[in-house]
Amino acid sequence: KSNLEQMLEENPLAVAAGAILAGLAVGLLLPGTEREDRMMGSTRDELVDRAQDVAGRAADAAVSAGHEVADTVRSEIAEHAPDVKDVVKQAAANVTQTVKESASRVKDEATEAAKAPRK
Repeated sequence: KSNLEQMLEENPLAVAAGAILAGLAVGLLLPGTEREDRMMGSTRDELVDRAQDVAGRAADAAVSAGHEVADTVRSEIAEHAPDVKDVVKQAAANVTQTVKESASRVKDEATEAAKAPRK
């Protein structure tokens, strides 16, 4: 299997989050339009800088969340292997909780980055 296939299999949420962030980054790299420049001026540059910083932090948090989810699933399956049906239900609940906690951390991180004074 290729590295991408293996990563998709082991950390699908992290790959999805990475793809979203890559799309955001590409959008931020596109040149501004004349109208944008006229209306936003230097504010646009500040917003782009902050968005890039937030996107970088969010990408790191998403990768970390993906690893946490994978670890949670593996540990739940290993711990409760005899009763697979219950394991799947419990793992799903644990994964859901982990994703919620990770999403909350990403949101908090993005909020903090957006509030942080410009360097």
